[in-house]
Amino acid sequence: MRTPPGNPSAPDAQLSPAPFVSRGGGSVPLRRPNSVRRTTSIDIDWPGGDSSAMRFRGHSRDARTGADGALVTLAQSWVEAQASETREFSRVCSSEHPAGIAALAGSRAGGKLRALLRSAFPDPADQLSGHFLLLDDLAGASLVSSWGWLAWTREFEAFTARAKAKGIGGKDGNMRGVCIGLGPDSQSLDADGYPLIEQQGSTLVPDLANPADPDGWQSPPDQPGVTPPGPGTRRARWIDVWREDDTLHALGGFQDSALERGGSRLAIHEYRFEVQVDAPSGLIRMVRAIPHVLPHTECPAAVHGVTRLIGRPLADLRFDVPTLFAREAGCTHLNDVLRALVCLPALADSR
Repeated sequence: MRTPPGNPSAPDAQLSPAPFVSRGGGSVPLRRPNSVRRTTSIDIDWPGGDSSAMRFRGHSRDARTGADGALVTLAQSWVEAQASETREFSRVCSSEHPAGIAALAGSRAGGKLRALLRSAFPDPADQLSGHFLLLDDLAGASLVSSWGWLAWTREFEAFTARAKAKGIGGKDGNMRGVCIGLGPDSQSLDADGYPLIEQQGSTLVPDLANPADPDGWQSPPDQPGVTPPGPGTRRARWIDVWREDDTLHALGGFQDSALERGGSRLAIHEYRFEVQVDAPSGLIRMVRAIPHVLPHTECPAAVHGVTRLIGRPLADLRFDVPTLFAREAGCTHLNDVLRALVCLPALADSR
């Protein structure tokens, strides 16, 4: 199922009305003077074909925009990895900390991988970097990686049969109860508890890079050896942070998308968010999540719970979010959005 894209330039492009209408959030906004922007992207492809190992190539950039609008790059990093169809990583390498990165090989995406990450990077400062966010995102990006093949081939029945046979996702392929969109009574699951993939919602979306501000988005990696472009999944994020008096403000977005034949980009997950934090205390004053593109009818309800974070320490988000929004109480992808906000103070103060 696909709905037409919204107008990326519409003034209310970041406001999603109720009832939910699948509509892309558009390109990233123009950079704000005296702010810092973090952008990350992970591109996944299959150099050896659909039954081969997945290749991950991630890039991050932190950049400050001055009062005059000039952009200064503060930090850049890259991550590369390879994983099997069942999400076991055989190789992980990156621009930083090679010894710690090597320990991730052999792990399976999910909680185990994230536990290894915390062990490999015990310094809290390292865990707030764009580099760490790329590594942390390998688990979620691998989970949604199959969207690249589905958007390209539309072979829903064949993929579902293979996923069930190999026990991909959930518990041996049963996804019932893993999130709010796939709860026990979800109409998006078949009798075996596997998502009805052919019914998933998705939306055509424009490039996140704003044509009026080409420096506002990091350049995407090229795709050597893939001519013409083939199946590929991209997880992309942006976070803008700035201070006003004693308040830390943040706007941002999160998108999982894939290429269609012909070059159009089709999103299956997209959120935008707004956060305000009391800078002296580090407590969250306001948080709002806006669903733009989600695959299942029940998914958008997850955003109503984010107000439970108001009054909580921003620094505790990596622990509070998985606890407060576990399984049917939350959305896996919205949780990824919220956990990443722990970086806001460090990002705002970066030089």
